[in-house]
Amino acid sequence: MLLVNVNAIALANGRDVVYCLAMPFAQSVTLYITGAFHALARTWNVSSVGIVPRNEFVQTIRRSISDYVDIFSNDYLAMNPR
Repeated sequence: MLLVNVNAIALANGRDVVYCLAMPFAQSVTLYITGAFHALARTWNVSSVGIVPRNEFVQTIRRSISDYVDIFSNDYLAMNPR
């Protein structure tokens, strides 16, 4: 499960936005020894923090998400060849 988490707040100057973007990938995992314990664990993660002008915020987040999905796809395919 690839998640997207964006937190943002406008600065007091009204012109800029501070943001944190995180994209973890979580998978179901099993305890190897007994096979009885199942949990969701992060097996890949990428994140960034930044300050952008308010009028560039949406474009910046969209571009970052697109870039991170490309990185994830390449990493996933490298570890799980067809």
